[in-house]
Amino acid sequence: MPTECDILVIGGGPAGSTAAALLAERGRDVVLLEKEHHPRFHIGESLLPLNTAIFDRLGVRDQVADIGTHKPGAEFVSDDIGKAVQFSFAHGLDKRFTSSWQVPRAQLDQILFQTAAQRGARTQEGTKVTKFTPGAANGRAAVEAVGPDGTVQHFAPRYVLDASGRDTFMANRSGSKQSNKQNNTAAVYAHFRGVERRSGEHEGYISVHLAEDGWFWLIPLPDDIMSVGFVGNASAFKGRTGTSRDLLTQRIGAAPTVHDRMRHAEMVSD
Repeated sequence: MPTECDILVIGGGPAGSTAAALLAERGRDVVLLEKEHHPRFHIGESLLPLNTAIFDRLGVRDQVADIGTHKPGAEFVSDDIGKAVQFSFAHGLDKRFTSSWQVPRAQLDQILFQTAAQRGARTQEGTKVTKFTPGAANGRAAVEAVGPDGTVQHFAPRYVLDASGRDTFMANRSGSKQSNKQNNTAAVYAHFRGVERRSGEHEGYISVHLAEDGWFWLIPLPDDIMSVGFVGNASAFKGRTGTSRDLLTQRIGAAPTVHDRMRHAEMVSD
């Protein structure tokens, strides 16, 4: 017999875990399935001030602050002219939330997943959803998933919430996914130590360096770690040779404002 529930959530990242926690808190019977095991690496490490309202609602603000680097604003740097413009979140429209954090996503996602379980959601890790059939006459969908031991599990939820992120589980299977040809970009990234960090009133700022064929992020994390990534359009990746690491190294070398901050940097991620 399939396991019945009110809502089955596909994906235990920030969106899925938050939705599961809030729904379970309201008395709904929620099943949350995550294909990997927490903690697991993910990019998307720089948060925004209004995320704080969600963390307050979940009761995890202090936990997030403990794992993160305080982020009071952002700066944008031009590779062409070498000048920067800074924006302080204190000048934002909502004065209740004037800063945020840069966080290791492995730790953040684990906190939120555990919060969903604490709020009453039935959580499973290492469980990959493989099939979805919309509700029939009884009003329940049919969902199949493969657990960590390879066993096929069957669920019969009233509603299915797809929070699978880039996997776009349901859109892929329904044929409804559409690509935006005007935003055909890709990213290469790594973690470094020894990158020059901003100080003074700009300490903790994320830096966005505008470069040829794309842009860089430099995100300061705890323990002297700097997340560095290059986001480029098709021309930035056309005809490339070597590994993704080679490409990132080449792009850093070709961006004066980034290279200047990374003269003594050491890559510490794979």
